[in-house]
Amino acid sequence: MDKKKAVAYIRTKKSRTVDYVQVQSEKIRERVSSMEDIALMDIYADTSGKTAEGVSYKKMIADAYEHKFDLVVVKDFGTFGWDLKRLITIIKQLKENGVSVYSINDNFCTDVESYGIYLSIIYAVRETRRELLAERKARKRQQ
Repeated sequence: MDKKKAVAYIRTKKSRTVDYVQVQSEKIRERVSSMEDIALMDIYADTSGKTAEGVSYKKMIADAYEHKFDLVVVKDFGTFGWDLKRLITIIKQLKENGVSVYSINDNFCTDVESYGIYLSIIYAVRETRRELLAERKARKRQQ
């Protein structure tokens, strides 16, 4: 059986060190090595702001259009940014080119038809958690 060709995408804040990319690369390599039907071909990494618009991201998308791989492995779906509409657009573009996205932390792959519903739930929970943390921080500052 042929293995799926996979690449990893890592995006980190400018304030983090290069070590973060190395740590994430190792975690992704470790996870992918445990998956018998997947071969990791390359790792794309950007040090950028809030959205995935870096040079490596653009190269990865161009390579997806050239059908160089079948799967993008990320730490979590937030790697592409926290805007759900934008995430679904990115995933749809990749899927149109035969590429799925697998999130290690979410243990979910977009190769199922219901991926949009699942992502909506993940993002709703994360947004609620983020709001609760912001409220707690605000209350602590007021005390």
